[in-house]
Amino acid sequence: NRPCTGFSTGTDGELLRLIESKGYEEWQRMVLLLIDEMYIKEDIVYNKHTGRIVGFTDLGDVNNHLLRLENSATGEEPLQTPAKTMLAFMIRGLCTNLEYPYVQFPCSILKADLMYRPTTEAIYRLERLGLKVLGITADGASVNRRLITLLAGDKSQLVYKVANPYTKENRHIHMFSDPPHLLKTIRNCLSNKKRQLLCKCKEIKWAHIEELYFKDKGVQTETPGLALVPKLTLEHTSLGSFAKMRVDLAAQVMSQSVDKAIPIVVGPAAERTAQLIEVVDRLFDCLNVTSYTEGKRKRKPSKDPYISSKDWRLRWLEGPCLDFFSEWEESVMKREDFTPAQKKNMLLSQPTLTGIQITVHS
Repeated sequence: NRPCTGFSTGTDGELLRLIESKGYEEWQRMVLLLIDEMYIKEDIVYNKHTGRIVGFTDLGDVNNHLLRLENSATGEEPLQTPAKTMLAFMIRGLCTNLEYPYVQFPCSILKADLMYRPTTEAIYRLERLGLKVLGITADGASVNRRLITLLAGDKSQLVYKVANPYTKENRHIHMFSDPPHLLKTIRNCLSNKKRQLLCKCKEIKWAHIEELYFKDKGVQTETPGLALVPKLTLEHTSLGSFAKMRVDLAAQVMSQSVDKAIPIVVGPAAERTAQLIEVVDRLFDCLNVTSYTEGKRKRKPSKDPYISSKDWRLRWLEGPCLDFFSEWEESVMKREDFTPAQKKNMLLSQPTLTGIQITVHS
């Protein structure tokens, strides 16, 4: 089948044949729905195979009618506009290696209320095919956070799961903020010069990581050829616009080796910086278990496979991990010598903190 936008019975049939050919048992049918938005080149193209003009926004019949009604009332845009982004839905197996690009929608301006119907219809169609949608993963964009509240219908508290209306089982759909995106936003908050992070009266500074690099490998090093953090380079500390998007650079900065090296090289002044890196490194390890042997090879128990619902990492996530961020916020809010705006700059961004809470609880 040729790629097309919107839901398709042909795509559903192809996915059903794939599932049946693999002979999945019930536990192998558990999947996550991944949602992402990608920027595309704005252009209009004639498809000679279908005879259609490709490149206009298309979020499904209902959303298209709503957009036309809104545009005709406001007169801000023409009825049909070229797409600037692509909203993509992908299926990922929880207990299998299933990876399937399911559906995509070209759009110009993405809003949570326009994402609601495609998301619920995707869940309905996948459940009808015999798959069990247990979670939704998306980045920390504001539209995705708004989508969660629309799905739950509750704005009064932190929402990390919603009831699945398309199954007779008592099953919930859990929400996840994409862990690699969380890792980047934490690193970007730390490197943001406008923020002056302060945890329990001690500074958390990007300058501590820069000092570690220059003393360990840079011009200030006293032991040429020997380094405590050999992977740390100038690219890690001097972040450009492209470097800020790279997950590997964020993971190597927020790592165990940097956490252990900072107190040795920088000293007690960087205690809270090292503590933040330690917590984030373990958090990312707990959310990134992909191998049966990696934990033993790297001597990191947090990367061992999960084999029990009583695993110590689940208690650590909801206990010491969340406690660290809540105590940090509490210590800042108690201070009376700063304005609300100044207090806000002493913490990680609110979307990042909310994403951590949602993901940990899920």
